[in-house]
Amino acid sequence: MMETRSKPALHSAITVPVVRKLLHRGARSRLARILTKAYPVEVARLLSTLKGSERAHAFEILLDESDVAHVADVMSEMSQSDSLPLLERLEPAQIAKYLSEMPADRRNQPRLAIARSARRPGPYVDGSGARR
Repeated sequence: MMETRSKPALHSAITVPVVRKLLHRGARSRLARILTKAYPVEVARLLSTLKGSERAHAFEILLDESDVAHVADVMSEMSQSDSLPLLERLEPAQIAKYLSEMPADRRNQPRLAIARSARRPGPYVDGSGARR
């Protein structure tokens, strides 16, 4: 009979206090290594927990150091309310690049939110003065 061994559960080394410490010390390469090797759901949880400039800085490191697929996976694990402010800082071409890598069932959530948050021009007024 074959003996089956279960793999030991991996405990995440990614904690908010560790990440905050690395951010404040400017240990970019160490933090980049953590963010790129961690599971997307762990990175998403971390980014959702961080606030303000810490979140923005950690997301910037993730963008700079991770491949497109990993970033897309992280964003697909985040809630819309957490991912939207991060996405709004990017250029449209960058947003499209990451959204194209997201699973199809999750792609439309950020797109719709971005479209809703974009400033819409006022009503179109044609040459006759009629509003459309």
